[in-house]
Amino acid sequence: MDQFRLMIAKLKKIVISPSLSSIWNWTAGYRKGLFWVSMGNIVAALLGLGYSLVIRGMVDNATDIDSKVSITYACSMILIFLLQLLLSYVMGIREVELTARMTHEMREKILAATLNKKYEELSGYHSAEMASRMMRDTSTVTAGVVEIIPSLLCLATQFTGAFFI
Repeated sequence: MDQFRLMIAKLKKIVISPSLSSIWNWTAGYRKGLFWVSMGNIVAALLGLGYSLVIRGMVDNATDIDSKVSITYACSMILIFLLQLLLSYVMGIREVELTARMTHEMREKILAATLNKKYEELSGYHSAEMASRMMRDTSTVTAGVVEIIPSLLCLATQFTGAFFI
């Protein structure tokens, strides 16, 4: 029981950390885009589950000679495949656009904050090291926000859907 409480305390410390709260505040203008990227990933997961249902129905129908049902399953497979392809294309564009806008804004804020600092405070750092660090860190944070959250929601949808299939 003590280990569980310790684990919960550590989790609270992570969730309430200043870093996560500043990321939460920073993403305020992008939550609508993040919502749609997440919804697109969930729909993609549902289409994948639907595809597996169609395949199962097609295999179950393989012993029957009913051509209308076979044609229906084949058309369903093609339709789901085309929807997945279209959704993948649209969501790829949305993710890239959202990532680029978020990265640009974050770099802009960091650069403005750096330029407003007194030079003596920054003299211990090499300018190339600071620029490289800014590029890497912003890319890491942005990728984490734009890719990890929607991917976790997609994974949760697939995992939940697997119980019903």
